[in-house]
Amino acid sequence: MPIAAARSPAAIFFASVSILLISGDVILAARRPHVRHHETHHYAPAEVIEGLPDHTNPVDSAALKCSSCKVLTTEVWERLHALAKKRNGRPVHHEQVDVIEDMCKAVKNQYGLLMRNNKPTTEFSKDPRYSTVKGQWIVPYLEGRCGKILASHEEQILEKYRHVRTLNDFLKIICQRLDRSCQGEDFDSTGDL
Repeated sequence: MPIAAARSPAAIFFASVSILLISGDVILAARRPHVRHHETHHYAPAEVIEGLPDHTNPVDSAALKCSSCKVLTTEVWERLHALAKKRNGRPVHHEQVDVIEDMCKAVKNQYGLLMRNNKPTTEFSKDPRYSTVKGQWIVPYLEGRCGKILASHEEQILEKYRHVRTLNDFLKIICQRLDRSCQGEDFDSTGDL
């Protein structure tokens, strides 16, 4: 008997379909379910899967690009700010580069799309108080946007960081002027990301 014929229908289903899973308040997705020792997973309702934003739609795409830029910029700000404190305001350039080198991997592991009223939004969040959706196209999208922004603007980001005093000013410079993904966004009234 061929090996493929010995597989159960459930095994074939799990091997060929991306599945959204719920872990506590956080929704995770995996090609094959990955269970951490302390988590219990449940299948996400169909409306969550069907309600994912369409990243190919121009309106959703623009919102996702802006949100991903804000995520990256906030993470860069926090990491560089911590380094500056550690080095008494005088970090060396290579230390700054090292700090943001693994940024995209960290961002993809921490962030997901924010859930509101049990529906995914176009806003990325890592706030543990709220449910988020990961997986499907979401994690590769965020990692890809992060890589693209850093590849295009890393030196400018490091240079601009030295001259700004607030996160909101940094967001304006990076996401409005350099990346141009948040045109029309009012960063002066931005709350938690």
